[in-house]
Amino acid sequence: MKYLSVIGTSKIIHQHLDSAIKLGFIPKDICTTNKNSKNLKKLKVKYKFKEVYLSWIKMFKQHSNKPNRNMHYLIAPRIIDTEKILSKFITLNNKILVEKPVILDSKKILKYLNFNKNIYVGYNRIFYKSINYLKRKKIRNSYINVFVPETKLINFKKNSCHILSILLFLFGDLKVISKIKKKNFILVTLKDKNKNFISINVCFKSTDNFSITFYNKNNTHVLKPIEKYE
Repeated sequence: MKYLSVIGTSKIIHQHLDSAIKLGFIPKDICTTNKNSKNLKKLKVKYKFKEVYLSWIKMFKQHSNKPNRNMHYLIAPRIIDTEKILSKFITLNNKILVEKPVILDSKKILKYLNFNKNIYVGYNRIFYKSINYLKRKKIRNSYINVFVPETKLINFKKNSCHILSILLFLFGDLKVISKIKKKNFILVTLKDKNKNFISINVCFKSTDNFSITFYNKNNTHVLKPIEKYE
């Protein structure tokens, strides 16, 4: 039996639970970091949770007192709570799926690299059919232009990190060649081992869509927005 324990009650939890149940997980208990959550009761009834917690610390103590190798965790609370919750539950040595971006301070994330076999991050866009099609193409000797519209830098960390996960999935390790940071934009150039050059343009307060365009001598592949392929 595979059990699932959930921390978080936002709307995205419904999608996670629907997927988890299809994969054979049994919802066990749920915790909210928002004591005024209107979604908590709906989740409890719909997914038949056995127990509800209003304190993740109490939930952690209960689980640490009764370890279960068949228990798995979904950590998807407010971003400001994610790291402190993860730091506790990772000590249980169970598998954990964490909603992105996990941590906004990149220096803090280094200590979790030792737990990378147990931590999975919800970067679901790498499962788009278009992304996997391009992965199979094994792109080489190409120029890739990435356009990222954002309101401010912090939102790039919270949301546009999906773009970086796609690039790492497609190209593996990337080396920074140059970086320009101005008030209204950030321009970064990278390259990979297959002689691909990637230009990431982060433009603040732009009204255009996210896009990734791949140029080579045979074809041009366009993702604009990311889920639409031409």
